[in-house]
Amino acid sequence: MEKRSSIKDSALRNLFSVTEQADQAHQQPGMARSGEGGVQPRVANIPGAFPRTSTFALTNATFPYILQIADKGYEKALQENEALRKGLNLIDGKLVCQGVANSFGMSFIQNPFD
Repeated sequence: MEKRSSIKDSALRNLFSVTEQADQAHQQPGMARSGEGGVQPRVANIPGAFPRTSTFALTNATFPYILQIADKGYEKALQENEALRKGLNLIDGKLVCQGVANSFGMSFIQNPFD
């Protein structure tokens, strides 16, 4: 992580994909600090506690990517946008994400858009 950056891992927190720390309760939130100075909040299910706010936040964060895919098609969007390439897990029914493959003991292929 870059210095002074932050991240919220809401998709894979049960696999501890970002840090190897357990979630904490809303009453006693914690922070995990990376070696590079980044910070990650460690509270489980914030979207479930504030569904309306989290829906707006998720929509605002993802909508630009959705527009790129809709406007350009997924292949051109993946070729042009590194963030989309990093978020790709499957293509044509094959895993392209090494971390997911390792977690489940599965094979993967090289991301064709890298």
